[in-house]
Amino acid sequence: MKILQLLKSRFARDTAVLQVGGVLNAVGNLVSSVALAHVLGAREQGDFYTAQALFALFFFTLNLGVVQATVSQIAAASARSLEEKVASWLAFLAKAYLAAALVLTGLGWLVLPWLADWQYDARSLGWWAWLLCLTPLLEMPKVVCGAALQGTRRMLPLAQCENAMEACRVVLVVAGAAITGNPLGPVIGTLTASLVGSVVAVDIYRRARAENATCLPGLRYIAGRIRSIPLREGLPLGLRIGLMRNIDALVIDALPPLIIRRFGGPDGQAIVTYFRIAQRFMKLPMMLLQGVTRTALPAMSEYVGRGDWKGLRKIWLRTTLLAGGATCLLVGLFTLCLPWIVESFYPRDYLAPIQSLSLILAGAYGLMSFHVGYDAFYIATSRLKIAIVIGVSGMCVYLLAMIWLVSTLGLTGPAWAILIASAWGSWNAVYLWHFFRTATVPGRTPAPRT
Repeated sequence: MKILQLLKSRFARDTAVLQVGGVLNAVGNLVSSVALAHVLGAREQGDFYTAQALFALFFFTLNLGVVQATVSQIAAASARSLEEKVASWLAFLAKAYLAAALVLTGLGWLVLPWLADWQYDARSLGWWAWLLCLTPLLEMPKVVCGAALQGTRRMLPLAQCENAMEACRVVLVVAGAAITGNPLGPVIGTLTASLVGSVVAVDIYRRARAENATCLPGLRYIAGRIRSIPLREGLPLGLRIGLMRNIDALVIDALPPLIIRRFGGPDGQAIVTYFRIAQRFMKLPMMLLQGVTRTALPAMSEYVGRGDWKGLRKIWLRTTLLAGGATCLLVGLFTLCLPWIVESFYPRDYLAPIQSLSLILAGAYGLMSFHVGYDAFYIATSRLKIAIVIGVSGMCVYLLAMIWLVSTLGLTGPAWAILIASAWGSWNAVYLWHFFRTATVPGRTPAPRT
């Protein structure tokens, strides 16, 4: 009976919608990787992934964490029907994201070509990465609409926005690669997909608002408040969230290709490709957690907004045990199926290196399955300093391990480093166990004042 009640809950429905959307996005990623493998080959494909990693490094360094901060505050305000606060936070998000995008574009033009030339003797990598710096600027409308939909728990239109953009990205990236025969084509395809995604998101947002406008302010109204919203009031929360989230993103996504390319020797480009594909395969079961984590943030924020401490603890336990256990099982099953998938769709020389990496990454992502809900918990309860301390210390250990293991082991080195980083992240579970025994729920964060 309790299981049936759980499946009928709003949290379960929202999670299911985002899980389906996340799986479709992951499938799109794999389809594009298969097509690029045949069109570009391992070395050119590795250059494209390296350019993406250079952009990601720059983006995560400057990312202010304003999206997650906005979603958490919109959820808390929506639970109390504070529509003006929702509008204020969305205006703050638009202003902060636009400012960060402009700074990213300007600094990227100065830094990224020089950085690529200095580290890899490949200035073209830097220019491709700089073009990708236009992505946040093109995606700003989509980001604002997505935050509003996620914060008010309208998960179906949110998933529709993201799936439409991913479908466009797959087609345009592959088409660009076929036209140019080098990473420039996929880069242009990525930018075009970002622009199309924003147009689609605005249309879907307006439709969602026409169905139910509660806590979904008009886009013109949001735009009219941008000038009067001060950045300084929302940035402290955003900076703490950004630092916490960026550590994970840097460790898992941005730094591995850059370190592999720098310390992986003459095969570095190909190893980047094999590692990225293996990582995407192992992350496919983890896509099921996207729906959980993205639903958990507004849900936990609502419990904090209402002061429901028991509900907060219950939803975290359910999220960790049920979603984490199911995903860990899927990681193991998917690892068994991986050789057949790679052999069927990729060039023959991709099979052995991807299989070697995936066996190690399976252990890493099995551990990560039970990390679901950490970020949402820290954001909702304003305990970000603890997450930052654990993350920064783990990142230092990880960087040293990654450089040494890539230099000595070559192909399998980055996978072992990811496994070490995943094990270190389990310190969060120790802290949360202590927190639930001793701590109280913190206070709420005010909206930016006009």
